[in-house]
Amino acid sequence: MNTLAGTPVLLRLALRRDRIVLPLWVYALTASVASTAFSFRSLYGTREERLRFAAGIGANGSLRALYGPLHDAGTVGGLTAWRMGAFGAVLAALMSVLLVVRHTRAEEEDGRLELVGAGAVGRRAPLTAALLTAATADLLLAALVTGCLAAAGQTLGGSLAFGLTLAGCGLLFAGVAAVTAQLAGTARAANGLAGAVLGAAYVLRAVGDAGPSWVGLLSPLGWAERVRPFAGDDWWALLPLAAGAAAGVCAAYALVARRDLGAGLLPQRPGPGAAAPGCGRPPRWPGASSGPRWPAGRPGSRWPARSSAASRKAWPTWSAATPGWPT
Repeated sequence: MNTLAGTPVLLRLALRRDRIVLPLWVYALTASVASTAFSFRSLYGTREERLRFAAGIGANGSLRALYGPLHDAGTVGGLTAWRMGAFGAVLAALMSVLLVVRHTRAEEEDGRLELVGAGAVGRRAPLTAALLTAATADLLLAALVTGCLAAAGQTLGGSLAFGLTLAGCGLLFAGVAAVTAQLAGTARAANGLAGAVLGAAYVLRAVGDAGPSWVGLLSPLGWAERVRPFAGDDWWALLPLAAGAAAGVCAAYALVARRDLGAGLLPQRPGPGAAAPGCGRPPRWPGASSGPRWPAGRPGSRWPARSSAASRKAWPTWSAATPGWPT
């Protein structure tokens, strides 16, 4: 059987399941970029005002570490790319991570993918459908961001560069999530591993912006800053993002054939070899500090092991006045 058999059907199913979540993600990111551009245009209407604002924040190292460098302070697009570049890339990456893990590892963990695999579905079809779903969301985000910035009066080249930068970060971390979905045994662990990679990328980018610049080259978010939207539009800087996304996808395809369905490649943490000491004690009524226990049927118990006419006389009579009676 073809390993990609059934991909179109699974893609339509994934898009149908995410018909609410996916548009909300894309709308929230697009609205954040558009509102930021509108705010800068309203607050700093002239070039002189924008340059004065940039001079006030240029010497602040904490803002540089938080938002990144400001490449073009003379345009609204440059200020928008500075304010939303790092945060927008992180949110686009998080959206892709959640989408890919939701349609791969979470499906295996719930057992639905095993039922789907009983039909004419290839081994790599679910992973391919999940990656195509994330790619659809990222490219839609790039198109809407480009259109909103161009409609706000910014240059088309800079708007397209900024939109593709966000989409490139999302695609790269979709590949990262595809790899972690093969390594981890649960959806929570897969999201945690991908989130740890994203957090490390943000920290390295912040260190590179505030200190040695070469540290930023170790982070995919640092690669995204080299595109410099509205300040030269270095299109070649998009190649590392595309190469990273392709490497993640290829690694995920190689790993998916090396594991069993529902199992991860990383060793799972085993449970304790013995129960806790408190689990061996007979239980009492809720809230009772003393008094008779539940029937245990063993030597030493307060309750008789067998019921007889003589033994029933020894059974205590429960009433509302009995200590430990549940209220």
